[in-house]
Amino acid sequence: MFEKREVRFFPGLRRDDAWRKAWDWWGRQGFQLTKTGPYRMHGSSFYSRIGLRREFDAILDDADGGTNVDLTVNAQITDEGLIAGAVTAAFLLPVAVLGGAVHIPSTKRTPGIWSSPSGSISLRPPRASRSR
Repeated sequence: MFEKREVRFFPGLRRDDAWRKAWDWWGRQGFQLTKTGPYRMHGSSFYSRIGLRREFDAILDDADGGTNVDLTVNAQITDEGLIAGAVTAAFLLPVAVLGGAVHIPSTKRTPGIWSSPSGSISLRPPRASRSR
């Protein structure tokens, strides 16, 4: 589980303006929004494909010359996400090991379109050597 809380002061920002902008922005990010009190909101979002649940709580308070924003964000992987991740890992790990065992990189550098003797990238094809 991930959780972060941060409080920031925004000088010159009116609370009403901040409320409208925050409500609009969080809504466009896919959160279901709930007004929990005056200038307080809660949002939640769930990605069922990966089992990720995200939530936030925001409190906007007037302060001298600006607005204080208290934001708490948390994210967690649900049980469904853990199961899907385990199944995916069980499938991909053998494939990755097999792919690594089959592909053995060459240690010999051969000149070609992407390499040159100086080590810089060249987009010209290598020159054919002429023997006389």
